[in-house]
Amino acid sequence: MGRYTDAVDKQFEQRMNDLDLRAQATGDRIDSLSPQLDQLKDGLKSVHDLFLAQLIRSFKETLDSAELTAQNAANLQRTLEVMLNNVREGQTEIASVFEQSLQLANQRAESAMGTVMEAIAAVVEHAATLHSQIVCLIIGIL
Repeated sequence: MGRYTDAVDKQFEQRMNDLDLRAQATGDRIDSLSPQLDQLKDGLKSVHDLFLAQLIRSFKETLDSAELTAQNAANLQRTLEVMLNNVREGQTEIASVFEQSLQLANQRAESAMGTVMEAIAAVVEHAATLHSQIVCLIIGIL
């Protein structure tokens, strides 16, 4: 049994040495990976910072563009309001001038009609006078 115990102890010691070697190799690998992981971490941070800076820049450009578009829309609205008011004022002025022209034309037509009526009355009066004279002449001849 002593031999068996010695053999088990020997195997156990061998296994422990093997595990110790493996643990040391694993530790060495971890130690060698640590700088690489730090480099990877730094690289990812740089990429993150680069993307974040680009995102912030793009967001600011988008915001500036939106503000400029809003300003342009407000300017366009003011311009359209001014144009609309000018059109309304122009229409009002045209309507006023047209109304004045109609009134003047109506006054001239009434005046011309009055003149025509006076001329007709004068012609009728002269015709009546002439008729009377002709009748007197005819009566005087007979």
